[in-house]
Amino acid sequence: MVTITCFFNRSSAPFDVDNVPKRILDALKTMIVHDDGQVTDLVCRKRDLDHNLQVTNLSQVLVSSLALNDPFIHIVFTPAPYLEVP
Repeated sequence: MVTITCFFNRSSAPFDVDNVPKRILDALKTMIVHDDGQVTDLVCRKRDLDHNLQVTNLSQVLVSSLALNDPFIHIVFTPAPYLEVP
């Protein structure tokens, strides 16, 4: 499972969240996965840094990135959950 969170602020260029995953997965091909066709689950979010964010499970890297208050992309790879359709 791949979770992509795009942190942005009002001063950064606007973007559509649906345009983000394809480019990222293509860029990570062969570095993280052999083929982006291996990805079975995908979550993509965009969050405005100018609003009060409630972020859980903070890693030190995420804490440092949020402290800069500059736009960035946070990507997490985890095992896919049990294959079910809600």
